[in-house]
Amino acid sequence: MRKFVIMSFILMGIAELSAFADIPEPRWTNFCPSQYCSATQSEDAYWYGRRVRFEKQLSNCNKLEGTQKALCYDEMNADEMKKTQVWEIRTKQNR
Repeated sequence: MRKFVIMSFILMGIAELSAFADIPEPRWTNFCPSQYCSATQSEDAYWYGRRVRFEKQLSNCNKLEGTQKALCYDEMNADEMKKTQVWEIRTKQNR
């Protein structure tokens, strides 16, 4: 019985890790308003700067393997979604 419980926990851990392996590479277009996705520095410095930082972080994530890469992607997704939500709130407040 004890071996069964231990094996169950091990299998659950493997299942959780394999779920991370299914996280797709983040795409910049998922986080920026369409009119700002290809902004240049002179057009909109905020979105340009975010895109540059996004591409650098993505490059760093792509150097990783397996679960580490998936965790990096997951963290990028969460961070970028939060930044966009904050931008949307501030934009609405300034109208």
